Amino acid sequence: MMSHELRTPLNAVIGFAENGVKALAEMKSWTPDLVLTDMWMPEMDGQQLAEAMAADPRLAKVPLVGITADVEIENTHSVKRFAKILPKPVTTHRLQSLFRDLAG
Repeated sequence: MMSHELRTPLNAVIGFAENGVKALAEMKSWTPDLVLTDMWMPEMDGQQLAEAMAADPRLAKVPLVGITADVEIENTHSVKRFAKILPKPVTTHRLQSLFRDLAG
């Protein structure tokens, strides 16, 4: 996982993982304040990541946002565990709105 600061305009420390398996491995060493995940990743998709996080008491309350271009996502996945589904393309404006909504 590669981490770095995104200083403007979001001013957030972010981390990256190629898929849900690697994201879970990285979250063993730190607990994020928020997880953004693509819904269609290899090895472990966003739904499987949501289920794994829900099963871990340390990660169960971390807000989870699914990112997808799939307009039928609510028909193909259970989205109950997700705080929000963010449509692609993800823009800085959409992220700022998301953060405001979640801070709420």
